Amino acid sequence: AVQALERLDVPYELAEALELAARIVPFEKQLTHHERARRIRQKLGIESSPPPEVEVPGRGIVAVDRASRLLIKTAKKLASLRKPILVHGETGVGKTLYAKLIHDSGPCAQGELIVFDCASWSERRMESGKTPDPDDLVETGKQGTVILANIHGASSTLQRLLVGVLDRTSDARHGSSRLHVISTTNEDLESLARQGRFSKDLYYRLAGFVLHVPPLRERKHDLEKLAETFAEQELQPEFLEILLGHTWPGNVIELRNAIDSAAILAGDEPIAPRHLPECLRMEPGKAQTLPGRIAALERREIRVALARTGNNKRAAARELGVSRKGLIDRLKRLNMWEEYGKTD
Repeated sequence: AVQALERLDVPYELAEALELAARIVPFEKQLTHHERARRIRQKLGIESSPPPEVEVPGRGIVAVDRASRLLIKTAKKLASLRKPILVHGETGVGKTLYAKLIHDSGPCAQGELIVFDCASWSERRMESGKTPDPDDLVETGKQGTVILANIHGASSTLQRLLVGVLDRTSDARHGSSRLHVISTTNEDLESLARQGRFSKDLYYRLAGFVLHVPPLRERKHDLEKLAETFAEQELQPEFLEILLGHTWPGNVIELRNAIDSAAILAGDEPIAPRHLPECLRMEPGKAQTLPGRIAALERREIRVALARTGNNKRAAARELGVSRKGLIDRLKRLNMWEEYGKTD
């Protein structure tokens, strides 16, 4: 039917048929049909129905994009295993939420859930009782889950201690553990291990399965749904257009902050572009000119590179193919220095 309508060139009827087909085709084709229908209706000036979404009660995860829906399915499958899982993704994508979803969805749900921030741990803080002894995690989290948050920030001492903890709790015959360990990181741990900047012993004990959470800029449907969820009033189409065009280096956290501040400025009015923080707004009159488009592209690529490298300007400059000084000059020229220039 869809093919017949395509030949007849009747766009409205074709959009309707695509929406109907999306309800009966296999899962992997559903969003493709919804996206085609949305584009046709957009050209006709008709409001499009959203693609199917998955909400995870209690954990604040909303998944509309296909990648997010598959990620939730994978996370739930992993929940039945006791193998260690490494959740990887940029800052603010919701790595800990997915780690908690894995805990909730498996046999460990009846046990303790402990979130252990590796970046804030130190021997001195442990000795003073401000942070736990890693050995205590075994007893406290027995038959439960321990989330090793920000594992890339673990000191060499903590890495060594964790290797011992994991060895004492593992079942060598099955590669599993009485204690389900899930780690989160925004760094490429495998690369750090190869460079000698992270313990190989620990990496291979943690990476039983690597779950990657895509950045928000790659999940446009998720972004739109999250924006509508965070806001309590109407969002102007121009406002959403700006949101969809931004690269969101801070991902969901940055989006939430932007929506909250815009909502305060808007009051009871619909949220408009003028209510966004200045750094997100396109400079008036420059967006359609070639210099304006080039500047917007530079800003976007610089934001992405800085997000990937944790705001390390030397590493970001290397990724962009410019010198560190060249990157700093661009940050100042593009009015980004106030946002990114204070830290290295």
